[in-house]
Amino acid sequence: IPDIQSVYAIARRQSRVNARQFVRFCKEVGAPVMEAPPAIAALFDTHEVEASFLVDEAVMDLPALARSVAAQVERSGVYVYLGRTVITTERQRPSGLVVHTQGAAGAEALHARFVFSCVYSNTRAADTRHELAELAVITAPAALHHLAITVMDGPFFSVLPHHTDGQHTLSHVRHTPHATWSEDPSVPTRSRPAGAA
Repeated sequence: IPDIQSVYAIARRQSRVNARQFVRFCKEVGAPVMEAPPAIAALFDTHEVEASFLVDEAVMDLPALARSVAAQVERSGVYVYLGRTVITTERQRPSGLVVHTQGAAGAEALHARFVFSCVYSNTRAADTRHELAELAVITAPAALHHLAITVMDGPFFSVLPHHTDGQHTLSHVRHTPHATWSEDPSVPTRSRPAGAA
């Protein structure tokens, strides 16, 4: 998203890093960092935040990125199939695959030299880990419209621009994830009880 400034604020308490360590880390990895100007630093309570910094970090405009990738895929001659469940795959001689799928229109066998399964969930591999997370979408005050703020490094939060003007997402290290689970039955499911901090 153009014209967004990324800000990292270092908490005075419960943070695993302090301001000096954060600056040293940025310099060691070659990441540009500078103290936030007074107008941005003034957004934070100095009793709670040790220091705030501007960093060079992109904030993605997801709809624009999706449109760009879709256009590149279309130009490349790749066929995209959505809303399908892969039932089985089999090799086809001399080279290629047959992918048997099930969708709203019924079963279909797709023939291809290469197949990429790009999914977020509903995979059944034993090493797959799932997480149920919730982001709040908020109307940010005008002072935050062009800022992406992360308070670190501990049980804190981020307020990041959403692709809709004036909207931000609010996430919290403790309250955003609600449950995690694995397809491996030996790994226990973890749920956060309601009201847990």
